[in-house]
Amino acid sequence: MDLLKTIIKSIQGCAKETLDLLEKMAERDLENHLRKLLTEHKYLVVIDDVWQREAWESLKRAFPDRKNGSRVIITTRKEDVAERADNKGFVYRLRFLSQEESWDLFCRKLLDVRAMVSAIERLAKDMVDKCGGLPLAIVVLSGLPSHKRGLEEWQKVKDNLWQNIKDDSIEVSYILSLGYNDLSTALKQFFLYFGIFPEDRVVHVDHILWLWMAEGFVPTGKEIMEDVAEGFLNELIRRSLIQVVRTFWEKVSKCRIHDLLRDLAVQKALEVNFLDIYDPRKHSISSFCLRHSIHSQGKRYLSLDLSNFKLRSLMFLDPDF
Repeated sequence: MDLLKTIIKSIQGCAKETLDLLEKMAERDLENHLRKLLTEHKYLVVIDDVWQREAWESLKRAFPDRKNGSRVIITTRKEDVAERADNKGFVYRLRFLSQEESWDLFCRKLLDVRAMVSAIERLAKDMVDKCGGLPLAIVVLSGLPSHKRGLEEWQKVKDNLWQNIKDDSIEVSYILSLGYNDLSTALKQFFLYFGIFPEDRVVHVDHILWLWMAEGFVPTGKEIMEDVAEGFLNELIRRSLIQVVRTFWEKVSKCRIHDLLRDLAVQKALEVNFLDIYDPRKHSISSFCLRHSIHSQGKRYLSLDLSNFKLRSLMFLDPDF
């Protein structure tokens, strides 16, 4: 139902009348409403990251087939979801990067390729080869040694990776964890804070800088606090842990975190009682975390037991906005 509402909002906008109408609709009513909106139009709908076949089955009834060239594209990490989505559909399987493409991506992300002496380049190529052609692993790996200059520091990165080789490759989750563990204590809290936002949320840079300052993360001194906070954000971007979405006058104005890195941030944040995400389906929330993020998922009223004397921040966010 949430996805149906999101698609309808993207077509009709988020006026109060639309939101009130959608709140009153049952799932079948939402399907019929979307069909009516799309019937007279040629449309392209992209639905990203579908995990369950049932989720797509309940959605596809809402898309009319008028033989007018309209298309629905779904992306998924599960092959059976793709194969059974439509017996007339085409399944495009993303291939892994070749060794040459992997190395090219690593070099493009690395800040100063020219600084690599031949010995360091051999180490780097060995590490890139173990990423198995996975772009996210290569990008995060490129951020690990970007601030390391000597051969000894590069060797330490490789030694850490080599301890976790399985089947001649390294799991992407370990590379992501290594990227997190390589952060300073200060940088870790800035990274973990991105876990507050719903998955795939595009974050306004001004917004998160203000939140960091309000939380007391940004040290005070002679420099302007916004500039200091922006420096921390740029360091996370430089390490490929945060993605740039938009720039304005050569400054980052919008950014986001990859969903796998967000999963890591949420996991690590909960481990150290930094942050907990409220799940309305479980009606449970940690009694020890310093921050709670509540994703309302369209619900206007929530029943919460917040018997947490350590709580510092409480954020209400709607994933649809």
